[in-house]
Amino acid sequence: MHAQGTSTREALKRTPLEPLRHDSSSKQYTPDEQNLYLAMLLEYGLVQAHLRNGSEFVDASPTQLEPLSMPEDLYHAYINKLASLLDSERGGKTVTSLVVQKGDSGVEYIFTSNARRSRELSDAENFLSVLLHILKDDKRRAFGPAASKNASTALKRRLLDHAVMFNIRRIMLYLKTLAGAISDCIEDLAKRQENTAPDLIDELHSLNDKTNFPQDIMAGSNEEHKFLKDCDTLLRALYQAKSSASLGRAITDFTNAENKRARPESFSKWSELRHYMSRLLNYRFAAETIVNAYNHWPELFDEFTVKSVPSSKPWPRPITDNGLSALDIIKTIMPPGDEHDACCESSRTMAIMGVDDHIRDQAGKKAWRPIVHAEVNLHAYLLMHERAHETSYWNECKYIGSSKPTCRMCGHYFQVHEDDVEVRPSHGNLYLNWRLPVLEDPEVSTEDLQQQRSTLVDDVTEVVMKDLKHTLRDRVIKGKKHDTSTSTSMLPNLTHENGYNEESVEEELAFSDRGTDSSGRTCLDSSSEDSGGASLLRSGGFSEDDASSVSLDSQYWSASDEQEFCEKGDNSCTHLADELPEMR
Repeated sequence: MHAQGTSTREALKRTPLEPLRHDSSSKQYTPDEQNLYLAMLLEYGLVQAHLRNGSEFVDASPTQLEPLSMPEDLYHAYINKLASLLDSERGGKTVTSLVVQKGDSGVEYIFTSNARRSRELSDAENFLSVLLHILKDDKRRAFGPAASKNASTALKRRLLDHAVMFNIRRIMLYLKTLAGAISDCIEDLAKRQENTAPDLIDELHSLNDKTNFPQDIMAGSNEEHKFLKDCDTLLRALYQAKSSASLGRAITDFTNAENKRARPESFSKWSELRHYMSRLLNYRFAAETIVNAYNHWPELFDEFTVKSVPSSKPWPRPITDNGLSALDIIKTIMPPGDEHDACCESSRTMAIMGVDDHIRDQAGKKAWRPIVHAEVNLHAYLLMHERAHETSYWNECKYIGSSKPTCRMCGHYFQVHEDDVEVRPSHGNLYLNWRLPVLEDPEVSTEDLQQQRSTLVDDVTEVVMKDLKHTLRDRVIKGKKHDTSTSTSMLPNLTHENGYNEESVEEELAFSDRGTDSSGRTCLDSSSEDSGGASLLRSGGFSEDDASSVSLDSQYWSASDEQEFCEKGDNSCTHLADELPEMR
């Protein structure tokens, strides 16, 4: 829905821009868009300065457990878990959004990622198609009257193996970081004065041993099979550990608010352990969610097509004056009045805090290249192809899923947009490498399209200004250290005939082929990403001149674009998105 208030917007319109130094690339942005980025830049500087001075995010505590009590919740979880399996690398490039719509025959899965090349999108298409075909080819045998006791377990295992191989680079990194987190927790226990239960230390050592297994999957099929089996063993151990009376209880106790106040270093170590355990268990829970959805809505897997939308092109730096201060920005974006004067007076304190330093560092980064984040890019595609109405969505469920919660700016975009579509709640983190899409519609005049975009810029700016005033007034910062939660949600198994059924997970710990049934509810990890503000690795091959040469007439990457930049760059053919820091 549109933002209703216009007083701030009108005041901004009446406030002339202070002179800002810029190069030719920054001229691509309108003055209103520069106002938006100036407000974002000041908010970013305040957040970074507060963090550097020891402040913490106001909502960094884990989300409480909540049951997924409606079929709609399962559907949303299904879409999000599909997206999470497509998000195969850390750093933000492969963050993925996905939607299910009605196709010409059957359903159509449409997705895009933050910054994938065309060939990478093609690989992702193939992965998703094969995954869905695993379920289609099952033809409901896993849940039929003649199904064996372990039929559904075997089906989940096939999905898990397929997902692990596609996400191998991320999983390799998680294995390394998990081993480090376990060692840190063992060290933390050794430093404690009070007696530590021996079984807790033994359990940590046992878990650490299970993280150390051969990972040379390229040596042959036997090695690949051994790797997948070892992964299964580790996932089973991780699930048992999170539920155990010793280690599971220790993780809960050492990551509570009391331990955070009394022993912040200890809290950090155990929080990291919990985080990376959840990261790995996410693959097991994703497979379980997908099979639950398959059991409840087999029509999603009967006839389907898979389509990817090109990632957006990075745009040039919106602000290039690396001499900016908080005072300069306040004078530019805030209308005259008491609030303006009070902020100007506090700018000296901001400078002492280091806000100006963070502003100038960011404005001076040649790698500041805003992109359209995946969920906004996908939404723009649906709008341009007249597929945004709820009747275009499968089962009229108007939902855009994502591999992680939306960032703060994407949350603002969907909050103010007139198209009422549901997305994942925001984690609140602010990333500056974000921009609005450019819509193209041959049936709408260029002037009307520009006016629509200008209105959207104004609406988003108004919400950002509210954030900024909140930060200035209350001196608290919104966001999370990790841009997804490591808490879990409880998902009941949905059966087509009987509605909700409680399903055992004890026997299927990591989809081993044997076990026993027991009553319980399926724990689904709601997170799927790495730490907030993760930086895309920069490996060279992209210059300021290259960025300026990117045409803003087309917002999507094409094969010809990639070839052009490959010819300019080094032999590694570095993608533009590899240059973008702190993408998500």
